[in-house]
Amino acid sequence: LFVFFFSSRRRHTRSSLVSWARRCVQETGYSYCRILLSIPFTSNDTPCSRSRIVLYLDEEPIYDTTIHDTTGWTLIPISIVASKINLTKGKHKITLRAAVSGGTLNIPHFNGDCIESSINPKIFGRFTIMGYQANRVTVNLDEKISYSSSITSSYKTLETIPYYTRHFTASTNYELCQITLSIPFSGNDAEKSRTRLVYFIDDEPLYDSTMHGQVQWSLIPITIMASKTNLTSGSHTLTLRAAVNAGTLNIPHYNTGLCEATLSPAIFGKYSIVCFNNMGPKSPVIVPHDEKISYTESILYKNTYLYDVSFYKREFMCELDSSICEITLSIPFTSNKVGLARDRLILYVDNDEIYDSSTHGTVEWTLVPINIITTIRDLKKGKHTLSLKAAVDKGDLAIPWYDPNSSEVSIYPSIFGRLTIILHQSLTNVHYVSYTHLT
Repeated sequence: LFVFFFSSRRRHTRSSLVSWARRCVQETGYSYCRILLSIPFTSNDTPCSRSRIVLYLDEEPIYDTTIHDTTGWTLIPISIVASKINLTKGKHKITLRAAVSGGTLNIPHFNGDCIESSINPKIFGRFTIMGYQANRVTVNLDEKISYSSSITSSYKTLETIPYYTRHFTASTNYELCQITLSIPFSGNDAEKSRTRLVYFIDDEPLYDSTMHGQVQWSLIPITIMASKTNLTSGSHTLTLRAAVNAGTLNIPHYNTGLCEATLSPAIFGKYSIVCFNNMGPKSPVIVPHDEKISYTESILYKNTYLYDVSFYKREFMCELDSSICEITLSIPFTSNKVGLARDRLILYVDNDEIYDSSTHGTVEWTLVPINIITTIRDLKKGKHTLSLKAAVDKGDLAIPWYDPNSSEVSIYPSIFGRLTIILHQSLTNVHYVSYTHLT
């Protein structure tokens, strides 16, 4: 496994090639390469602006998303999970490219008076590149999803969206299967609409999220990163199911006159299924923690300074020194009952901050799913603590809000989150770069 790893704190405000460009040198070829990029948030200063972001490996587009902000200054965290099979030996370049229909895209916006800069640590992102040898993983699916029309659903109960159903066969038993589905965006044509998405393997729910837009056509990227431990050999079915309380869900909406269709490449999603081989106490990959998080009440937070959200604190053990620890935490959504409220979430392992995000809803009760996919390197043998800290500038942050009458509770399965911790034991060619905010 090869890893290129860094954290970043900087400002991007131009709607063209942005300076997330990174170069790495592969000393050998890899059967599978995975790229993780977390950006604290994106925003546009203009109402009804549309922003498109595409990640490239060399000149090949490997991730695509579009964001549409009907009010202006809505802050949406970005978690990019992209993959490439059969990466050749040699030098490669990763670039992030963007276009807007109007206004200025900020990736992220840096405001010295707001909580992402007035509270330490200063705002940061994270970038990890991992390459796997053929004897480490089995790639069951690596598919670029094409669109020529909108994918829609208007059911009031959870129903399968057939376009995202996939079948695959596991040739043997696997202790870990990682599934990634990135959908450029979802949106609803009705105001004050609530949309729930639940991802299943066979009939077991693996991932859950809810979105709520007070205004119509708020477009939010969808990144589903789900793990299944102890996957048995044989045939399996993956399904994405959705329910709305009003209107029609577009996942995504396809408009031939807008940037997701008029700009090359045409809008696309990505589907990846990777199973890990030969796991165990002496394996190069082990999973010390895999938990489905249940909720019976709202998790509320109102401090204006960073403090632990105790509900999400966990301890886990490293049986051996680990070159890199990979953490996925999905929270169905966050929301604030106050309009123009700004919320910040930071994930820590012990005293090291490893993930940062800010959300800002210009109207109250804007629900945004939180998908934390991040890494920390050189984790030593012994006990470690994972903690989530939060701060708000006003109002009450719900992570998430629990309403017995809402679709996330009244429809099976009841609302849930997921936490998976994966330890990679032996890596080579690890490179780490950090830098402070550039004014």
